[in-house]
Amino acid sequence: MRPELKILSVLLVVLMVGLGVAACDESNPTPTDTNTTDTLPGDTIADSIPDPEVDTGITDTMEEEDTTPVECTAPPACPTAPANHAIMGMPCITETDCGLGYTCFTESVEVFDGNGDTTPETFVSWLGGACSLLGAGSEGCDPDDSATCPSGSTCVFLFTDDMGQEYYGCLDACSAQDTSMNPYDWNCGCREGYECNINLEACLPGCGNDEECCQIWDDINENGTRDAGEVMVDSDCTNYCDGNSDDEYPEDPATCRASFGCINLGNPTADFGVECLFDADCPANSRCLNEIYYYDDVTGEPYYPGGLCLGDRCDLVGRGCGDDGECINLGGSADPFYACVFACQVGYGPGDAENPCRDCDGSDPDCVPWTCQPYPPDYWYTPSTAGSNGICFPANITDPEGPMLGLGAACTDDEECLSPLGLGGCYSFSGAPNMCSVQCNKALAEDMDICGAPAAAGGVVPGVCWSGLCLPGCDVPDGAVGANGCPQATMACFNNGPSAYGPYSYASLDGTEPTGFCFTGCLDNAWCADVFGVALNCNATTGQCGA
Repeated sequence: MRPELKILSVLLVVLMVGLGVAACDESNPTPTDTNTTDTLPGDTIADSIPDPEVDTGITDTMEEEDTTPVECTAPPACPTAPANHAIMGMPCITETDCGLGYTCFTESVEVFDGNGDTTPETFVSWLGGACSLLGAGSEGCDPDDSATCPSGSTCVFLFTDDMGQEYYGCLDACSAQDTSMNPYDWNCGCREGYECNINLEACLPGCGNDEECCQIWDDINENGTRDAGEVMVDSDCTNYCDGNSDDEYPEDPATCRASFGCINLGNPTADFGVECLFDADCPANSRCLNEIYYYDDVTGEPYYPGGLCLGDRCDLVGRGCGDDGECINLGGSADPFYACVFACQVGYGPGDAENPCRDCDGSDPDCVPWTCQPYPPDYWYTPSTAGSNGICFPANITDPEGPMLGLGAACTDDEECLSPLGLGGCYSFSGAPNMCSVQCNKALAEDMDICGAPAAAGGVVPGVCWSGLCLPGCDVPDGAVGANGCPQATMACFNNGPSAYGPYSYASLDGTEPTGFCFTGCLDNAWCADVFGVALNCNATTGQCGA
């Protein structure tokens, strides 16, 4: 299990990662993983309406070869997809077509001429319309609770409005793979023009033309339409939209199949550690989490400076990482999300000559270095053959003019905290007060003193690594909150003894471990269940969760 961190949450995206594990029971609980992956950052484009059947006008009785184009409107039944809901995902023009309480995502058609220098292309989104249940905040569905959507549908994060309100919707569910873990090469369980998202297994608007598979649309003026100067084109890209052309669309309606997704042929010289803007900059069948789409709505800062190449679902047959990266679970233990990423060995950070991740040379003041972030070994799909124990991820650089806060200190921003090897940050658990901490594992804690070294050889070390985070020591284990030696009055002092949490913590080998370590004090029983993943009671005196 691992603590709640802010990594591949976009997700997709994608996408943030967590840290250390510790075996536990209810008497010695550890924070559970609450990581989620994100969906696509904005609207994707659905396929255009196929050509209608044509009457050839042949009336004589001679046998003639039938050359009539056949409209592909009835893809085959999907053997592994959930049964279709009577309303969810059905075509619609207005809400009344769906019924009371439902939302109709209406079809939109746009013709864009590529800034005036190419042949106009037609972009169709939500082909034929689609019925959904849509809600904001607590009125929406919950991706972690399947019961909040009707059978045959699944909950998906859709967008954030101008007020910062998050909207979730129940969309038609589909199946990305068969029972032998072979990925389907068609939109199994979806209507024509909709792609079965390989991560969410939900039917989302698919692509409509080859050109959009090599473009990035940044809706700068937020008017919902492509305007001159808003579309970037990768002129070297050869990606295409599966199902867009006649030769990709079989004539027999009984077998017509297409994924309605962009096929990324990839850069044959790229690995998962390269910078990227377009999907085509990355290895084949992967995508780029670029700065245009993946950014913090509040600060405007990108989650992945320079872009992050990610290979989705490397647990499926034929979607392995090869020599370009390693397959790692970026989700939770109960809800895994396997993806190809660039793996590394911890111990080196920004500025180190041996830093295996992208770094800065000083020429660009806006450059953000990356560092090797520790990652638990049981989150690898298969054991690392290269001895990797971390993944490359953007480093946090301490503001030299800031307060430079140590372990456990109250904080409001990552840059306020000390960040050895770029692994420090400001963390919060389910609404509890923030605290400075550093990501860690056994090797970093014991061999590199990342949680602190004793003031003198053999002395008490200032912090320990527990559940993937460095935590400050305290000297009144199980003592009352506010009188236990922790830096914040709301913190709990956990017993670090051999019969309690001691076997699950690590510290510098140059000293002795403290008798306790500080962690966020509990707020109530619901908080305990959310953070530790099991039903526990909050002890208001000690601030600890227990049976």
